[in-house]
Amino acid sequence: MAGRLNKPRCSAKAGSPNWTPRILPRSSEIWAAEFNSLVSALRVLTMHLLKWDHQPEKRSRSWELTIASQRLELADILKDSPGLKPRFDEALARAYRRARLEASSETGLDASVFPEACPYDLWAIATREIALR
Repeated sequence: MAGRLNKPRCSAKAGSPNWTPRILPRSSEIWAAEFNSLVSALRVLTMHLLKWDHQPEKRSRSWELTIASQRLELADILKDSPGLKPRFDEALARAYRRARLEASSETGLDASVFPEACPYDLWAIATREIALR
């Protein structure tokens, strides 16, 4: 997406005074980028929630801050692009597939330890209390 120019919508030739390239990405590219941002935030969040739930003895301030930061990112994405809300479940399913594998890799636990389907809903992802005690 970045760096790609769309064909100009005028008949002027490149280099002529009337020629201006369209440098804005197509709406489908913007939509895909926004969806991918949602998936990415959900992936990081669900991975850290899995680690939080399955390794309570290893909970850290870093995990807590990552969850807080990604929750803010998720809120911003959904506020800036409310049209993504109907695709939330699709984004969560896509994100969780990777989150499960990454949590397995980072914890050293077998992937089978983590549920195959995402155990978290929007409420748990966005608002469940996460605090070191």
